[in-house]
Amino acid sequence: MRLMKKYKIGFDIGGVITTHTSLLRDIISILAKSDKVELFIVTDMEQDVAKELLEKNHFHFDSDHVLSADWLKYESRCKEEICKEYGIDILLDDYMPYLTGLSTTLGVLLMPKNNWPYNPCEWEAS
Repeated sequence: MRLMKKYKIGFDIGGVITTHTSLLRDIISILAKSDKVELFIVTDMEQDVAKELLEKNHFHFDSDHVLSADWLKYESRCKEEICKEYGIDILLDDYMPYLTGLSTTLGVLLMPKNNWPYNPCEWEAS
């Protein structure tokens, strides 16, 4: 019998979780219950800032699953480096340059509607 792979899925914060807060909170909650999925945050924010914003908005991730990409070192390839290092299979992001260089990860571009705010009322930013 073939063992099913455990898929690693990464979510960006700004423009992804901030724009689709309720929907992604529900989806992440459902996925977190599966033993076939491991969830990560992949952000270009500092890890402590990202962790604080996630907690404030009721997203609960262990610190070792909140990954801060090094923009200064890798520029637009920074999330590609994180995905390679952690073996992330799928990355949901709203910034095309972060997704175009992915070689081992499926990049999913989330495009909010023009009239959707980047940080809607339901997202507590500070």
